Amino acid sequence: MITVAGVSIDKTTPVNFNVGGTLFATSLATVFKCPQSILCRVVEMQIKQIQKEEVIFIDRNPTYFGCLLDYLRTSRYNAPIGVNTKALLEEAEFFNIKPLVQLIQDEPEMTRCDIINIINSCYDYPRLQGIWMSRLNFTGLDLSCALFNYSNLSRTIFKMATINQASFSGCNLEFSSVDSCIGSNCVFNRAKVTNAIFTDNQLYECQAYCTNFSNSNLSNTSFACSDLKGSKFIGAILYGCDFSHCDIAHCDFTNAKFDQTSNLSCTITKETVFENSNYEVAINKKNWKKPKQIRTKGKISSIPGMIIG
Repeated sequence: MITVAGVSIDKTTPVNFNVGGTLFATSLATVFKCPQSILCRVVEMQIKQIQKEEVIFIDRNPTYFGCLLDYLRTSRYNAPIGVNTKALLEEAEFFNIKPLVQLIQDEPEMTRCDIINIINSCYDYPRLQGIWMSRLNFTGLDLSCALFNYSNLSRTIFKMATINQASFSGCNLEFSSVDSCIGSNCVFNRAKVTNAIFTDNQLYECQAYCTNFSNSNLSNTSFACSDLKGSKFIGAILYGCDFSHCDIAHCDFTNAKFDQTSNLSCTITKETVFENSNYEVAINKKNWKKPKQIRTKGKISSIPGMIIG
């Protein structure tokens, strides 16, 4: 039993809607799964008619109403084939079904299969700029030289991906998981990488100026020899993070967490802020060598025809 507008009624009581001339049937239990919705308000105002099994008329497009009910029944959103997503979003907003609104807004414009097809069909480098790709899984993909500039990559997964020379300028990588990736000379300029898991990556000689890494976990990621000017690491976890030979001028490390394996050797620290951080515990030597991968790059091997690096 549930109480609706002061009336105690069985939650399995059927509710009949006439939406734009099309009949829909559901139960009170389904309607009240989203208590703040317009449907709940309609039912509360029409509870006596529902007890009499009368039909409630709603002057909206019936094409999308079934999708709304399906979400309320299952709490899952599966994009219907052939349904205009923007129109469905408009209906979800009208009926104030906020969880569904969020799911529709987060729906990526492409699938993992779409990405793989683009990579395999490219003659030079994948162009993926300005695309909504929230929640996609890029695990294990070779994304070398891919252009993701200004795309929404929030809550995506990049695990053991190759991102050499890939560009993420202006991207939203909030709440993403970038783990165990290899990405020398990649670009993150002005990207938003907040509240992210950004661990165990090898990002030698990358560009990430004015990038926001605040409140992210960057443990064991190497930025060696990178340009990080003006970036924010506020509240970031930097255990084992390698900033050796980096330009961290004008960076903000307020409340950042370092440990004895963090490395600040040979960095440029002009007007860098370390307020309330424990940066003193990090390694900081004037004669620290650059990583071997950088020192040997382009050197001629003793084996004829082979380049080291």
